[in-house]
Amino acid sequence: MNLLSIFNVSEFNDLFYSFHWYFFVSILIVIFFSIITGLLLWKKGKIIAMISSLILGILSMGILLSINTSFDWVDENVKENILEQTKGWLGIVGHIFIWIISIMIPIYIFIVVTIFILNGNLTKINKKTYATSFGSLLLLSFLGILVASLMIPFIIAIPDSWFDNSVIPEEEVSGGINIVSYFTKWWMILGMMLMGIITGIIIRISINNKNKYSIKKWFNKILSYITTYFKSVIILVPFVIITRLSILGLSDIHQTGNILKLMGVYLGIYWFGALIILVSLILANIFLSKANITKKEKMSILLTQSLTVFANQNTQASLPTTQHNLMKLGVSKEITQLTPTKGMIMGMIMCNGFSPMLIVSLSLSNYGVMNVETIFMAIGMIMILSISTSGVGSADYTIILSTLGMFGISSAFYMTVVIPIQEINERTIARPNNTLGHMVATQITESVHQNKKNNQ
Repeated sequence: MNLLSIFNVSEFNDLFYSFHWYFFVSILIVIFFSIITGLLLWKKGKIIAMISSLILGILSMGILLSINTSFDWVDENVKENILEQTKGWLGIVGHIFIWIISIMIPIYIFIVVTIFILNGNLTKINKKTYATSFGSLLLLSFLGILVASLMIPFIIAIPDSWFDNSVIPEEEVSGGINIVSYFTKWWMILGMMLMGIITGIIIRISINNKNKYSIKKWFNKILSYITTYFKSVIILVPFVIITRLSILGLSDIHQTGNILKLMGVYLGIYWFGALIILVSLILANIFLSKANITKKEKMSILLTQSLTVFANQNTQASLPTTQHNLMKLGVSKEITQLTPTKGMIMGMIMCNGFSPMLIVSLSLSNYGVMNVETIFMAIGMIMILSISTSGVGSADYTIILSTLGMFGISSAFYMTVVIPIQEINERTIARPNNTLGHMVATQITESVHQNKKNNQ
């Protein structure tokens, strides 16, 4: 059934009477739980709303699955029709979420690439140090992608039967709306990147410094609006989680069980890779530190740093603490002003590296298109996007949707299996890993900076 038919008044009565009591019960349960989550979002904030959406989503899934399996459906065809209608309506929230992100992706990529080219070397620190800062941050994203790639054997080991019929094809729940795939086509993404590079180079070469500053200011203002837009979009995530988990309750027990198994396996693989990254970053920070303090004291500083970022749930808000802790580890003040600050727009080892690569790999496996060629294509695309996309707002959504769009595959698996539990990862281990990565990059930069000063 085409969802757009709800806007056809002449068909409304027929549509209304074609629904079943099960449909209305399902919708009312989801609306009730969504209202509770909305109130918690308003009164208690995003973190509490995320937690509640996960709990209420699981509860909704259990209730709908219980009704679905215990009710004696007279006609199997009627049952399938009612369930598909219900899935379609509950899926609207998720598709609106993906849609409003996707339509902004081409503009976002053009703006950030142009700003990236215009910024160039704007610091008084020598070029070698600046290049090291940039390179070390870029290396973090690559390391995240590398660790995620090492997790591929675990993805391959997942039984194929778990993927069968694990998601509803996007075209069946989107009412024929295909705008998402249009805005995330590979030629659209690469075209906007190329336009951004050309625009940035032309402005740098042909416009004087005064006008160049004015243009940069204008571009940065647009980027701030887009970032605000993305931050507003994130408000929908708790409701996406509730509706997506509720949809799982509309399937048979076997299918729902397979999806829950996939969620559990994904969570296990993610944490295994994330812990490898965490341990590696801690050891690297201790090894690179030149401060005249014990390893135990260094470990205490890193623990404080991780807990601060976890409490703030924001690497940007934790920047002063990051800079202060880096100076405790022996980094000079000028370098603490350089690399961690640049780290706010690149070098997120988890959000701009590990998470997108792992999610894309799992999606490729789900749709049966994972091979050596597609893996290397995914690595290349994610690396290109990680250079310029920011670690704030919806950078990970942008990278993932753009990469999936390049392969021409649906985002339905990503919305159904990954999004409901990915927020757990992002709110726990991802942010501390990101900031510990920035500290490693800063200490690498400091080593080059000090060597350069000693040789002068």
